Amino acid sequence: MEIVPYEKKRGDTKDHHLSPWFSNFSEADELLKLAAAQLQVQAHIAKLRTQLSMIEGMPHQSKVLSGPGQQFGHI
Repeated sequence: MEIVPYEKKRGDTKDHHLSPWFSNFSEADELLKLAAAQLQVQAHIAKLRTQLSMIEGMPHQSKVLSGPGQQFGHI
């Protein structure tokens, strides 16, 4: 059997500088990272909604501080 020298072909990643990344890439790991990020975002949204509902429940002081015609953002 004759040994044929390696010929580099278009699209070959053998000597590509990102080869270690491709060999270590795990789709399952990426999905876990995305799921964790999604949970963090959902928790942050819940926290912001809680804060917003607390702010909306406070008496509006802008009525007292604003002049005539400027209540509720009207000019």
